[in-house]
Amino acid sequence: MAIMTTSFGIGQIAGPLVANETYDVSKSFSLSFLMASMALIIAAVISVKANRKI
Repeated sequence: MAIMTTSFGIGQIAGPLVANETYDVSKSFSLSFLMASMALIIAAVISVKANRKI
């Protein structure tokens, strides 16, 4: 549980910082939303694979 909380906290800190940088470069949040979507898909795949090993 602590690892999940820590990971969530890191994402909460890093997400807006990365979104700000990508907005500065592209003047759009599209890339930020795409990156967040990709991270969510990757996390879902990891979660499903980890659940199958139990």
